[in-house]
Amino acid sequence: MASRRSRAHHHPPRTPDVESIRRRNKALMFIVLVLFAFLLVYNRRNQRRVELARQEARVQDAFLELGGALERYRTDFGAYPLKAPGIYSASGIARLTTPHPYLWDPLAVTLDPFSQASLRVAILDTTPARWLLISAGPDRKWDLAEATLLHSTETSAGRGTDVEYESEAFVNALSLLHSTARPLGEPELRQLLSLFRYDPTNGSLSRGDLLLLGK
Repeated sequence: MASRRSRAHHHPPRTPDVESIRRRNKALMFIVLVLFAFLLVYNRRNQRRVELARQEARVQDAFLELGGALERYRTDFGAYPLKAPGIYSASGIARLTTPHPYLWDPLAVTLDPFSQASLRVAILDTTPARWLLISAGPDRKWDLAEATLLHSTETSAGRGTDVEYESEAFVNALSLLHSTARPLGEPELRQLLSLFRYDPTNGSLSRGDLLLLGK
């Protein structure tokens, strides 16, 4: 009797629901692919941040070496190798390499890792004269041009004039420049440069140039 009751309650093994298993496997595969895509994007962004930091460090090292060369030249000769106010290619300053080498490896020092062109040196219309070193920055565009630094909207050919003149920063800069007939003082100069200085808090690839102002 007991064996009959046991057989009466015995259920055959359930057949696996193949379609349910397939749906579950697809869901798991989708989750894996999403996680993989997320990790891939994160890794690329992290690599980009590391590369930008490495390039910025190279620029800062080059700024220090180039600025030091300009100051050593001024100590020896009483003036900077570029006397006329304007923006110049750093690699074209022959007096820093001949006859006395103030830069031992000028091509390596003056190469801008962002633009793959030469860093730029500005001689400012100040008293006494001051220099400003310029890199295109992570956006790889030159934002600060000669017309922005001088009391004139005219620029010298080939000295870095590819700024977007219609930009708000450029209009503000010209307004600041032409509000006074005298050379810019320290507060005005720093205010002017702040319009074009790269700020990573605006985004790692935001507009602006890397700048170093001589003392």
